[in-house]
Amino acid sequence: MNNKSKLLSALRKYLGNRKISNLLNNSNSDLYEAYIFSIVLQAAKLQGANVYFEDVNGIITNNLLFRTSPGNIYSKAKNYTHAVVEFPDFKIVEVHIGVKVAGMSGVTHEADVAIIERSEGETCRIQNVHPRHTKLIFAVECKYYFTNLGINLARSFLGLDKEFNSKKVFFVSNTTSRSVEKVLSRHGRNWDRNIIPRFNNDANRLTSQFQVVFRDFIASRA
Repeated sequence: MNNKSKLLSALRKYLGNRKISNLLNNSNSDLYEAYIFSIVLQAAKLQGANVYFEDVNGIITNNLLFRTSPGNIYSKAKNYTHAVVEFPDFKIVEVHIGVKVAGMSGVTHEADVAIIERSEGETCRIQNVHPRHTKLIFAVECKYYFTNLGINLARSFLGLDKEFNSKKVFFVSNTTSRSVEKVLSRHGRNWDRNIIPRFNNDANRLTSQFQVVFRDFIASRA
């Protein structure tokens, strides 16, 4: 089974019988973002959430269309879908792939996977604006490479983390390098490596990290 097949198999495991046809012929990087998206949803479920999917018009659907390039959360050019995650006591968030988020400077940046407050997502779609970094629960930068990661990726991530003004941004990759690990660790950033379907222990570790963020979100809204 090749890398793409393994990612698709893992996606089907997490997403069940829902259709994800637009990803079947796309790059490994697109599939990887969807795979990490599915791990976020698994973490939410383990924290007691109910998960379902909506299109940009707010209609519940099982025909999933994910972005494969940066886009606006409010765009209706295509009927993109996102996940709605409902925790007990009406604590609700949305999980998106490839949406632009307004950083601290006012400049927009792509979040490969973005978890935002439900009210923020609804406001953005009504007012045609980007989500604000202050309304991010957390975000994930996903890197899928066939070689070791270059130090430039770590430097770029530090800039993104600063723009989002939050240490709840995760750098996640299918591979790694010592230099990247050293830089991100030295700066106290969230990162994880070897997150691929066949390395279950690593994927479970990342799931647990996401669970902790969801736990703290729930507690902060008590």
